Amino acid sequence: MWTCGGASTALELILAFITEQFSAAKAFMTSSMFMHDASLNRDGVRMPTALSVPGRSRMDAIINIMVETRETPLSLTALAERAHMSTRTLNRLFKAELGMAPGQYYQNIRLVYAREMAENTALGLREVAIRSGYSGASALSKAFQKAYGHSVRQVEKKS
Repeated sequence: MWTCGGASTALELILAFITEQFSAAKAFMTSSMFMHDASLNRDGVRMPTALSVPGRSRMDAIINIMVETRETPLSLTALAERAHMSTRTLNRLFKAELGMAPGQYYQNIRLVYAREMAENTALGLREVAIRSGYSGASALSKAFQKAYGHSVRQVEKKS
């Protein structure tokens, strides 16, 4: 039996379980089903969320940069520069916090975004690919198949 004090701690608990049993990447994909950009205020400034973990402000800042640039992804060098750290430090931080490389996490963000567009819009596969930072439909399809085990076409909104 598991218990916790509220909704955000319940989510943190189950995400920790998913990370332990499956992987940090799967936990990220699961958490993305519950997250959206409600943390943006009217001026486009990101507000702190209830699920922010104290002491993770550096990681949160980097993830915010990734989310904001998902349509035109930065190189890891450029990402590290924007985060005011070396590429090596960026890699170590992601390995320690999430158990994966920053490039893999960045790709997960883009794939989740692509999945959401495929499910919730009438955009064609080429447009979904471009808007999620892929060079074309083929590149998105390969990455999507590898991550999810099925085609992006299987989740596309039925017109």
